Amino acid sequence: MKTNPDWDRPLDISSMHGVQTVQLTVPSWTLDYGMYQVYFTASVYVLGTKRSFSKTDRLFLQIERTDLVASIAGGVFRTVDFFDNWTLDGSVSYDPDSPERLKGITFTWYCTKKLSDYESMRIGAGNKCHPAQRDLRWLTPSGAVQAVAAEFLPGNTVYHFRLVIQKDRRRSYADQSVSVQSGFSPLLDVVCLENCGSAVIPTERFTLSGKCLNCRTSSQPVYHWSLWLENSTEISFDWSSRTSTGRSSAFLSIHALTFTSTADQSYILLLQVTTWGGRSSLYRYAFKVNSPPRAGKCSISPHRGTAFLTRFVVQCSGFSDSNLPLTYKVIVASDVSKTVKINSVEDNTFGTILYFGYQPRTPPSLLPVGVPSRRYMLTLYVQVCDSLGAFTQLSLHVRAQNPVKSRPLAVVFHELLASVSGSSAPMTAYLQTGDYLNAGYLAYLAASVLNYIEAAPTLQISKAQLRESLAKTALNISVESTMEINQVVASLLQVTEQPEEVNVRSQEIAITKLTEVTGVLKTQRNESHWSEQTEIQTSGILRCLSNILRAALLRRRNVNVSAVTQVFSIMENLTEIVFQGKVPGEEDTVMETKNWKITLMKDENWDVANAFSPTKACKNCFYPTLKNGNYSRLSYNAVVSTALFEFDENPFPWLAYTSEIATAILGFKMAETKANGDLLGILPEEANILIARKDTKSSTFQLAMGPDKTQTYTTGGFSLEVNRDTKIIYIQILTKLEVAFQVLVFSGTDVTQNFLIASFDAFHNTTTVASKTKTVDEECNIKTPYIICLPESVLKGAAQGSGAQSRNISVVLLTPYITRYPNMRLVSIHTFSDHCLFLGGVQNQWREDMCRLGSLTNWQRVHCVCNMKWSPRSRSVLTATNTSTFDIKFLAAKVIVSPNIVDLKRILIADIPKNPVTLVTVLFIFSAYFLLSLWAMRKDRAEMVSKDKIIVLPDNDPFDKVSFLVTLYTGSRWRAGTSADVFLQLIGQNGTSDIHCLRHPELPAFRQGSTDCFLLTTKEDLGDIRAFRVWHNNRGPSPSWFLSRAKVEHVSTRRTWFFMCRKWLALDKGDCLLERTFCVTNPKAPLSRKDFFFIDLASGLKEDHLWLSVFAQVLTGTYSRLQRLSSCLTILLLDLFVSIMFFSADKNEESPMHLRYLRSIAIGIECALITIPVEMIITALFKCSQKNPKRSLLLLPGNLKNWRGRLQKWKPSEMSAQSGSISSPQNVPGHSNSQGLTHYRKTRSHGAPQNSSNFPISEGGASTTGDEAQTEKNSPPKVKAWQRGLPSNSNFSNNYAKEAGNLQEESKLLSVTSVPFCKRPPIVFCWWCIYLAWVLVIVVSGVSSFFIVLYGLSYGYQTSLEWLLESAISFIQNVFFVSIIKIICYSALNSVRPKYCEHITWFTQDLSSEIKPDKEAMNEEEMQEKHFRLAQVRDTKLYKPLEDGEIAKMLETAKIKVKAFVFIKDVIGHLAVLALVLYFAYSTENTNSFHYNQFIRNQFSPRLSAVVKLEDIYMWVNNTFLPLIHNDVQPTFLTDSSSKIIGLPRMRQVRAKDTEKKCFYPHSFVNKFVINKSHCLHKYGRDTEEKGDYAGTWTKVANCSFSKDPSSRHGFTYEPNRTPWTYFSYGDLHTYGPGGYTFYFFPEEGRHNSTVTKFKMGADIVHFFLLYPNDFIPFHAVSHLDQNLRNTLGFLSFLAILKTLKYSQLFYEVRLAQRSILAALSGISSMTFVVVVYFLIFMAVGYLMFGQHERNYNTMILSAQTIFSYCVSAFRDTEFSCSRLLGGFFLASFLLVMTCILINIFQAVILSAYGDRKQLVCEEPSDEARVVAFVLQRMKKMLCFLICRTAKRSDPDLCHNGQAERRLQ
Repeated sequence: MKTNPDWDRPLDISSMHGVQTVQLTVPSWTLDYGMYQVYFTASVYVLGTKRSFSKTDRLFLQIERTDLVASIAGGVFRTVDFFDNWTLDGSVSYDPDSPERLKGITFTWYCTKKLSDYESMRIGAGNKCHPAQRDLRWLTPSGAVQAVAAEFLPGNTVYHFRLVIQKDRRRSYADQSVSVQSGFSPLLDVVCLENCGSAVIPTERFTLSGKCLNCRTSSQPVYHWSLWLENSTEISFDWSSRTSTGRSSAFLSIHALTFTSTADQSYILLLQVTTWGGRSSLYRYAFKVNSPPRAGKCSISPHRGTAFLTRFVVQCSGFSDSNLPLTYKVIVASDVSKTVKINSVEDNTFGTILYFGYQPRTPPSLLPVGVPSRRYMLTLYVQVCDSLGAFTQLSLHVRAQNPVKSRPLAVVFHELLASVSGSSAPMTAYLQTGDYLNAGYLAYLAASVLNYIEAAPTLQISKAQLRESLAKTALNISVESTMEINQVVASLLQVTEQPEEVNVRSQEIAITKLTEVTGVLKTQRNESHWSEQTEIQTSGILRCLSNILRAALLRRRNVNVSAVTQVFSIMENLTEIVFQGKVPGEEDTVMETKNWKITLMKDENWDVANAFSPTKACKNCFYPTLKNGNYSRLSYNAVVSTALFEFDENPFPWLAYTSEIATAILGFKMAETKANGDLLGILPEEANILIARKDTKSSTFQLAMGPDKTQTYTTGGFSLEVNRDTKIIYIQILTKLEVAFQVLVFSGTDVTQNFLIASFDAFHNTTTVASKTKTVDEECNIKTPYIICLPESVLKGAAQGSGAQSRNISVVLLTPYITRYPNMRLVSIHTFSDHCLFLGGVQNQWREDMCRLGSLTNWQRVHCVCNMKWSPRSRSVLTATNTSTFDIKFLAAKVIVSPNIVDLKRILIADIPKNPVTLVTVLFIFSAYFLLSLWAMRKDRAEMVSKDKIIVLPDNDPFDKVSFLVTLYTGSRWRAGTSADVFLQLIGQNGTSDIHCLRHPELPAFRQGSTDCFLLTTKEDLGDIRAFRVWHNNRGPSPSWFLSRAKVEHVSTRRTWFFMCRKWLALDKGDCLLERTFCVTNPKAPLSRKDFFFIDLASGLKEDHLWLSVFAQVLTGTYSRLQRLSSCLTILLLDLFVSIMFFSADKNEESPMHLRYLRSIAIGIECALITIPVEMIITALFKCSQKNPKRSLLLLPGNLKNWRGRLQKWKPSEMSAQSGSISSPQNVPGHSNSQGLTHYRKTRSHGAPQNSSNFPISEGGASTTGDEAQTEKNSPPKVKAWQRGLPSNSNFSNNYAKEAGNLQEESKLLSVTSVPFCKRPPIVFCWWCIYLAWVLVIVVSGVSSFFIVLYGLSYGYQTSLEWLLESAISFIQNVFFVSIIKIICYSALNSVRPKYCEHITWFTQDLSSEIKPDKEAMNEEEMQEKHFRLAQVRDTKLYKPLEDGEIAKMLETAKIKVKAFVFIKDVIGHLAVLALVLYFAYSTENTNSFHYNQFIRNQFSPRLSAVVKLEDIYMWVNNTFLPLIHNDVQPTFLTDSSSKIIGLPRMRQVRAKDTEKKCFYPHSFVNKFVINKSHCLHKYGRDTEEKGDYAGTWTKVANCSFSKDPSSRHGFTYEPNRTPWTYFSYGDLHTYGPGGYTFYFFPEEGRHNSTVTKFKMGADIVHFFLLYPNDFIPFHAVSHLDQNLRNTLGFLSFLAILKTLKYSQLFYEVRLAQRSILAALSGISSMTFVVVVYFLIFMAVGYLMFGQHERNYNTMILSAQTIFSYCVSAFRDTEFSCSRLLGGFFLASFLLVMTCILINIFQAVILSAYGDRKQLVCEEPSDEARVVAFVLQRMKKMLCFLICRTAKRSDPDLCHNGQAERRLQ
């Protein structure tokens, strides 16, 4: 039944049986699933009538689904044979509800080795039924019947199959376990392939082959090797690193040197083979290891020497072995192991053999040149070998210097030539006697030395000829043994080391000999089977081939093709030789040189696919596909050898496409290895080759990506200029983004829809799809993500209607919006168009028809697919060219020149500037606001305690009856606040008050700009206040105090007196007074304009300047710092917003200048109209909004309860409103003037903290206190009365006495009562207006910030920087200049008219605040006790002004502080200057300059000490000097160094003119004994310089003219200075000019073609000199300037360091010495004069007596120097050969007079002064010492504070926390 049955259309039930009967029969499968409603109607008819009766009934019938029946034929478990075919039959499953039992059923098969895997439906590790199975499903999961072939599944295993059937929503499954029986047992055979002697030689490879003889080829068995000892103990062996095959292969190859550490041990290699059928077999291979000789020691003597000159001896001892005799081999190591790398060789010891024999001592032998980079270190390998072939190797190191360094080049070359050529040469003798070992070593030695000899014209023959001779020598050496092969290869390696000196003939000789060597190696390899030594020799041959190939390709236009061809032929033979030592499955052997890389692989045919797996990492990859099946001639186990050749440079430059090949060259060669070792070449059916590109940067460029004009997409584009012949172009998108690009291709540079020719959708993970045409996909082969193919059809479409040779194509990339600004780093574009090239052999040509471009081509490498199924045409072509399948096949790719690319970012990308300026500015402002707001809130909380508080003084007497409010205004000047204790005394008409200390322990007072209010009491009414006396004790770090003004208010009568003070109370400022008396100011008298100006200015800066008020010391009113700071933030952001909104609004308009001015004025007015109202509103809301919670006032001290009574009487209306009662007063006896004190109860329930000394209350609250109980006396007392009441003090100045005396005269003026000025009541807003102000701050700041950033983005980076600079300047100008000047001008204008006290803001508050009473009042005893204590304290020194002695001491201390500050400043400044001078003097100094100079000096100094004659000079110049600056090896370098010779080296001789010289007879007495011989010679510098020309001798002047070319000169021609500057040389005796007789060391290059022009720097210098000869600064001038600067800096450093002696005055001994020297200055001057006179006397006597004979006295200057050296006890050259007697007398007299007499007298003078001044200096104090002591004391205090965190006070503070009481106790 359906949900809504159609009653009008019942089911047709005519096919059912019994429809008209009582029983209804429904046949099977008639009704579908669901619910049916069946009606049964019974009708009864009355016979004979037409009447009938009927009744209907119904029932519901539900047809439900029956479960499927899954079944597998054969039962739950079955067993099958391994060799039988069997099936899994699930066809017996059926659907019970369907007549067709299998219709609609889907079958799915699963298989696993573990039944529990079906619980998770995931296959576990190792539970796969077949290796090809990927998951739990069977290999062919669908179908009712699964046929399993014989031997398909491994035997001896139980497999669990599951069949799952499904139809509609019904599922069912059946399981069956199948046990596959095992197959046959494998038959094993292990064969030794290498190192198969009676004992394994540990220094060679050990190779075995284990094969299953009866295993089928279709199924590979599993191999497992293990190593055991004879006692059946398995060895933990590193199979991965010590073998090249691993332990799971049929072959086993163990590396050489693996068993070298074992001593004659026997091992067993166990091979376990498990077949596919499940059977296993074991094979044991036993072997014994031959232990190499036990190690001894070897040494070489000498340890250093000269190559080809010094003979070395190697001596060995201590070696022993059981297999005798021992042989000794000494190998001279070469650098082959570093340049040629073969990964299969364990230790490459290739080198020439120096000695081989049975003796442990080698004959004296020559050595080749060592490695220059290792300081000519040479390595020798000593191999001691036993009779079986195992050897022990040691390494020796010796230094073999280059012989050219110590010997002349010609001599060394001559000896080389004599050793290898000629009938008497050693080489000839070696060849004749058949000593080929020594012949090869001598050839190696000669070639090694030849490599370090530079070509020179003086050589007998050219180096190329000598190399050819050495190559011929190697050609004559026999190669019958391995050692002879080694000698030949080593010698040829050195002969061909310099490719430019290897001529064609030498190349042919070397190739001929290497071909012979390769053939012999191949033969020996087949016989001896020693692969390790063979590969070592192969490395040397590869190095030779590399050198020959470089020489053959050296001249690209004339390539030695024959040599290249033969090199490749030898390379093929070498690969065959190495292949013979490899086994299938072994690791790849890589042989790498500088020019190529060869990779050798050897595998069986069935494993070739795994060997060339794409999972292997490779730069150039080769993936062959071999022919399989019946058509393949290769068997299943055939061994396939593959060699890959990789060349970075093209080795075939003579072939076509050379200039177009832009990839590496990859060659391959495949061959089948037969059982006898022969190779048969094969070709794969198809080969996929990946070749790396050499240059990817030239065709890759960064594409600018950014938002398009609509800012909807991110776009970028470029234009290509494509040649008409280009067939196809690929474009690859390089990006790290994983987004889809829509690529649009346009014809030309117009990127509109009218010129669209193609479009693509490029994805990062799928192939690019063409949007418009399908032919594009068909024409392109590359199917890589992000690669767009532009085939020929698209390129032709772009060229329609144009006959030009090139055409433009524009490519546009679109992607979703990902960046806001143009970005060059998101996307790069690489364009390429490649063609694969195939070379069938070295002698063939490149072809394009053999390979096609593959789908894996990208911007890094090219994929070529080569089809080796040759067509008849291809076969005929190859046959015609004589190409066999055994030649090396080469692959490359030619790259068409990349098209010119133009970026279209200006057309496509929207010009949205990248501008972080405004954002950074806004963030910086908010960051600064956040930090300052934390500080402001902290300051507000700190000021909340002290603001508007009145300090009740602790020293108020409890019996006082009258109270005064004293308000002191500290000035706003710099450091106007004080840290000292301030004392005050009121002077009234009726008397004076007690002295009070104005201090509070918790609230800071007298800060800069602060207003402090104090409540002090007096015993009786003082009447009119005439003055007040104030002073401080000058304590604390900043005691100076500037008192601006003061106000005194009588609490009871509300009478007020004003005082204009404007004075400093300080010792270092003003008139240096600490005590002052200020008289009351007449309110009716005008104030000083200066005073009013400064007061008004300070008030304006503190209150009206919004920015400066944030940082004011003290703020008044309710306008807090945080509110002020927030207002500043709002105003600043609003100003910035308005300024950026109108910034550069009219820059692009071309309007008249006056209109621009008018527009600027209008903009300024608009800005003001926007910002000023907002500023005023926010400021007014913050200032005038009343605070909702009323601030409660703090409690008064308990002893002030009587003041509450007075306040109640004074303000009855206010006090009556408070709840509480007044208690009756009590009389307190004990004081003559004591008065009753009134008790009060608390008027509020809120308590307050107590304080035993003093307590602050609000000013209003304190002002309400008064004394109404006591009636004040109205009659004023006499002035004498209060004068007598003043305390006597010596410091009470006469000025004060005069002021006190004049008070009586001014009684009328002082009697005028001052009342508080009435001012307009302040405007107060509702309490919620404060929240409105905060809302305005947040809204205005946020909106302004948003639009500032937005406008900045639209302006651009440069414009925003201009705006920021302009705004910053405007801000600084407004805050620090305009606003301050405005306040100054306003204050100045206010000061023009006369001002009175009423015009100044005085601290006044309405006295209506609440007072909270103290908890308990003081009792009578406490009051009495405090009264007496206060009386005692006031009589102490604490309450009296400072005395003169104390002030003098403080002044002295202040002086010391100033000097200490100056001292510290000088020390820091001196250290800073010293550090700077030392930094500039030594930071740029080259630390190696000394070593450079020493090196140069040492280079030129050898043999210089032996120069004593004139002819010795020429010998030294010829042997030492000239070889240094002129050598053929490195003409531009100084010999044996890296110092370059800049310029053209020349040598010049300067001579004195040959004039007649008068001289005595040569053998006369005068000439011999009286005068010096040099008197007869010409002296340069004194005589005239010789400038004539000579033909070749100095005796006759040449008459002919000489050529000015230096190269053509043969005589001596004078060359004057030809440069615009003059250069002088400074010698020890004279100064030499720039001219002379010159000789150039490189005449063939010419003067102007010297080595300096070979370098860019030199060329630039010469060019600049030619253009600007007058402005050119020569190098020697710069050198002199540098030397002068160095001297200046050194002198400054000396002075800066010398100044440190100034600090030595701090020591007593130094000061004493200084005073002593000053005192003895007159005596020292006299003695100095005497010493100078005697010095001149001895100088003159020495010159006269010894001047003609002794050099030290030759001149007056030398004589003075000698006498001075005697004075400092430097007695040198005192032989006095002319007269020893006179010389001895002269020295004795000098010692007696100068040393014994004068020096002692000098010392006596100084000691006398020292004794006189010692006591005076000791008693006299030193300012420097006091300053240092003060600095050390302060540092000690700072250190103590930092450590202890407590400050120690030496004097107790009697004004703080009841300290006065404690002192009284």
